[in-house]
Amino acid sequence: MIKNGKLFVVLFLFILIIQVNLFAETISYIPYSTGNLITAEGMNTRFSLVYNLLTGNLESDNIASGAVAAINLANDAVDSTKLAYDADSLFEITGGAATCDGTDIIIGTSGTPGNVSLTGHLLLTSLMTYDSSRPGISEVMLLNGEIAAFPSNPTDDGGLLRLRAGGQNNAGAASYIDLIGYVSDNEKLEKTMFFGTGGVDRMMIDQNGCIGIGMGKGINDMFSKLNLNGSIFLDSDLWASDERPAVVAGEILSNGEIAVFQDSGDNAYDTGLLRLRAGGGGSGQNAISYIDLLGYTNTSTARMYFGTQGLDRMCIDYYGRVGIGNGETSLDYALQIGPSDGTFSKINPGETTFTTTSSREYKENISPVQVDGILEKIAAISVMTYDFKSEYAADEASRLDRLGLIAEDFHTIFARGSDKQINGQEVQMALWLAVQELKAENEELRGMILESRNE
Repeated sequence: MIKNGKLFVVLFLFILIIQVNLFAETISYIPYSTGNLITAEGMNTRFSLVYNLLTGNLESDNIASGAVAAINLANDAVDSTKLAYDADSLFEITGGAATCDGTDIIIGTSGTPGNVSLTGHLLLTSLMTYDSSRPGISEVMLLNGEIAAFPSNPTDDGGLLRLRAGGQNNAGAASYIDLIGYVSDNEKLEKTMFFGTGGVDRMMIDQNGCIGIGMGKGINDMFSKLNLNGSIFLDSDLWASDERPAVVAGEILSNGEIAVFQDSGDNAYDTGLLRLRAGGGGSGQNAISYIDLLGYTNTSTARMYFGTQGLDRMCIDYYGRVGIGNGETSLDYALQIGPSDGTFSKINPGETTFTTTSSREYKENISPVQVDGILEKIAAISVMTYDFKSEYAADEASRLDRLGLIAEDFHTIFARGSDKQINGQEVQMALWLAVQELKAENEELRGMILESRNE
C-alpha cells in the first residue's frame, strides 16, 4: 500500500512538472485581439492576436503561414509601462475584415491600397491630459499619441511625414501638411514645415522659425520672422458714423490696429519701434521707402519719420512739430522746411511769413538786381478777382472768388521762371525794389526843392 502511495506521489510530481513547463511556455503569450482575416489565398479564418513577452512582438497564432508578419511594438516591449496600455486602443479590428497580399494591409476597405489602407477613423490615446504639460521633443517617441516618419537607416535624422487629403486623381485637389527632418544637401529645405492647398505650397516655417505666407518663390526668400507675398486685410471697429477711438496705454483695438511694444504684460515698457518699409531687400539702399513710428525714447524728440531712398524726408516730434526735408531730432518751430544747419524756412502759428536762411555764409554769386521803371510796371499790373476753372480746382469752395495777380502779367517784371506761376518771394522783392525807386525819386524831388529855395 505504501509502495503504491509512493508511486502515486511520483506520478503526481511528474505530471505537475510537465504542467508547469507547459504553463511557463504559454504564459509568455498574452491574448490581444481577435477578428476575421482574409489571407492572400482567399481563406476566411478566425484569428487571434497575441502579445509575445519573450520577443516583444504582436503576433497571430492562427493565420496561414506568411500571410501577415509579426508587428514589433518595441525592442524593449517587456517594459511594464508598455504592457499597461489598453490593448483595444493600440490595435483593434472591429466590424470588418482585414486582407493582406504580402505587402499591403487593408482594413475594412477595398480598391488600390497603400501600405496600410483604412476605412473609418484612427484614434490615438493621448499621453497629455488637461492638467499635464506638453512633453518635450526627444529621440524617443511618445508612448501614446505620436505619428512619426523615419528613414530605414536608424542613424539617419531625415524623414518626411505628409498628412494629405484629396488629390488621388488630380494633385490640384490636394490639401496637405509636410513635415521634413534633416536634409544634408539642402540647408533651406531641412527641418521645415509646409502647408498646402490646391496642390500648391501656401505657407511654410523654416528651421529658424521664419514663417512665409504665399511665398511662391520658396523659402530662399525668407529672411524675417514673418514673410508675406500678398496683402493684409484688417477688420475695423470704426464705422462711418463712429468717432475715432482714443489711444489708450496698455490697450489695443480689438480690430484694425497693429502695435509694437518692447514687452507685454507686467513687463511692458513705453518704448517700441514699428517700421513700415517697401524696397531695399537687396543691396539698393536708395530703393528703400519707409515710415518709422517710435514710442518713448530719450535720444530724440521725434516720434515719427517718413523716408525715401533710405533717407529721412519728414518727421513729427513729440510736440507735433513737423520737419520736412530733414531728419531733425529737435525742432523749434511748428513747421520747418530744410535742416537747421542749412537753408531752411520756418513758421509758427499766427505768423504770415516764414523765417528763412539768408546769411552770406550760405550764399555765393551775389549780385544786385536793377529793374528800371519798376513803379510803372507794377502800376500796369492790376489786382484781379477770379474763379479757378473746375477741372483744375481741388474742390468747389477753393476755386471760387479768389483775389490775386495773373502770372503772365507779373512775369513782365522779372521775366524769371515760368509765366504760369507766381513766386511770392519775387512779389515781395518787386515791392522792395519799388520802395527803393520811390526813395530815389523822393530824394531827387527833395534836392530840387532845396535847390529852388536857395535861389
